[in-house]
Amino acid sequence: MPSPPVPTEDAYLAIVPVLKDAFPAFTRSSEYRPVDDCDDLPGVILAAFARYLVALSSEASTAPELGRAIASINLLYGSDDPRIREAIRDEFIEAFDGSWGAVEQLRPLLSEPLAEAFERVLR
Repeated sequence: MPSPPVPTEDAYLAIVPVLKDAFPAFTRSSEYRPVDDCDDLPGVILAAFARYLVALSSEASTAPELGRAIASINLLYGSDDPRIREAIRDEFIEAFDGSWGAVEQLRPLLSEPLAEAFERVLR
């Protein structure tokens, strides 16, 4: 299954449906637990998606899903919308703090700009 396209109309708000539609297993995971409408905000969803990837990284059979997920985040991080890049730095990457094994597993999949952001945020 190909990675979802980077949304163009209000790209920041479109992060939520893009991730939910492209990764249905994420919405069924224990990491995705919306309580109210505020929990469906892009930053909250990005943090939950990161926790989902941390959980996936411990399962060898999920390598294709991890690769597809990181390809999607790489595309989103390449967006011209600064809100997307900020949310990825502040919410997605921060959610990996303390999960060094997952970060090391994902590192080869990160684009150069995203790898640099991981380095800056998690050092």
